[in-house]
Amino acid sequence: MDPKTLRRRNTIVEEAADSLIQTGEKIEELNKHKKKSFLQSLKDIKKDIYNSEYREFLSRDSKSWFKLSVFYSLFYGVLAGFFMLCLMVFYYTIDHKRPTYFNQESVMNFRSVNPGLGFRPHINPENDLIFLNTSNWKPTYEFLNLFLREYENAQNKSFIAAHGKSQTFDVSSIISNTPCAKSKHYGMSSGTPCVVVKLNRIYGWLPYTNNQVKTPVNLTKLKSNEKFVYVACEGEYDYDKENLGPIEYFSSYPNNEIGGINFKYFPYRNQPNYLSPLVFVHFKNATKNVQINVLCRAYAKNIDNTDRLNRRGMVKFQLNIGK
Repeated sequence: MDPKTLRRRNTIVEEAADSLIQTGEKIEELNKHKKKSFLQSLKDIKKDIYNSEYREFLSRDSKSWFKLSVFYSLFYGVLAGFFMLCLMVFYYTIDHKRPTYFNQESVMNFRSVNPGLGFRPHINPENDLIFLNTSNWKPTYEFLNLFLREYENAQNKSFIAAHGKSQTFDVSSIISNTPCAKSKHYGMSSGTPCVVVKLNRIYGWLPYTNNQVKTPVNLTKLKSNEKFVYVACEGEYDYDKENLGPIEYFSSYPNNEIGGINFKYFPYRNQPNYLSPLVFVHFKNATKNVQINVLCRAYAKNIDNTDRLNRRGMVKFQLNIGK
């Protein structure tokens, strides 16, 4: 055969082979992009979950799953055991009745250990407003009554206070036959509400007496042989004082011109049956439909009640009595 003819034939064969290869590649590429049927997709998913050919579940055989389970069981078991051991150490080294650090040793010792005040009814924790509507006073009454129920249930229960003496705090003896009595709905129904003010508990704290302590009331004319932490409330600003009207107090102090908490109820040491002593503040004739800012302070030698920013030794709330 002529060499030229042979070369031409070889060239034609090579071109045909290249064409077939290119055609095959195109067909393969088209097959890749070909959309699978729904049944085929389900079969692929089933195969991914369990491959019967290799006996694999989620791409792992039984031996691999066993090793993985043993490893993580041991890992999390040791981790949980270490955590429980730490809890047991803390549990057996902490006194459940007495804090490790208190008073001068605690982080509360900012300049001095200083108790704050609280008030009830404090219906909404997001604000300090006491709103009383004389036509719908029951919700406010029920909230205060719920707080005082603990005191009613503990009338005959005593606790050990200062010098190992047994003490009781009897609310009924303080407010019976007064405008703050439960039978008079704590003054809510008549639009002359009684607000409860209490000293917040601080473990081991003791008040100090000082005859020179300055209060809104002249204490020299209020003679008493016992020692008290005094509590007094007033309007925060001049217009509040004008709208607040006269106030009277019902507490363990023998005079209702100022509230008082007897020293005999201190210190608080997490005693069984302990109840915080209360002062009932009666607003006799507050202006209606006006929001009044009320500031109550505690008075003793070791109580700082001048720090308005941190409200040390004081409590502030708003009083609004609607018609």
